[in-house]
Amino acid sequence: MGLVEYGYFFLGFFLLGFTFLILWVALLRFFSKLSGWEKIASVYQVLDFPSDTEIKKFISGKIGKIHYSNALHVYLNEFGIGLKTIAFYKLTHPPIFIPWQRIRIIDTEEKPNENIIFEVLGNEGESIARISMSINILQNYKPFLIYT
Repeated sequence: MGLVEYGYFFLGFFLLGFTFLILWVALLRFFSKLSGWEKIASVYQVLDFPSDTEIKKFISGKIGKIHYSNALHVYLNEFGIGLKTIAFYKLTHPPIFIPWQRIRIIDTEEKPNENIIFEVLGNEGESIARISMSINILQNYKPFLIYT
């Protein structure tokens, strides 16, 4: 194999890797749009969470139509709920912090390991996304929840 063939090999390898990277970012962006994360982040994006938050890591949940299996870190305090993804999604899923006043509980069953479904409200009070996760995560924060 001559020097020219090696050049073509490395060029092909580089183009394949670059194409994979572009498709990866496009897929993550699609997940962000489909789930509603992008819409939530346009209103509730934060750089970091307060130091007095309770952190629950590797939580499963559903946002919009996308299931995040063991991919969410949940930050909780008396002011609201924060969500951050694992590194896999980080590029197109910025951290968000939603005040309790902007969350409306839609459905819940008071059984262990059941999910709670809530709407995230935008600035005008309109629903911008639905989130579903285990009710056990919010156990200590039930007084802050608003049921519809």
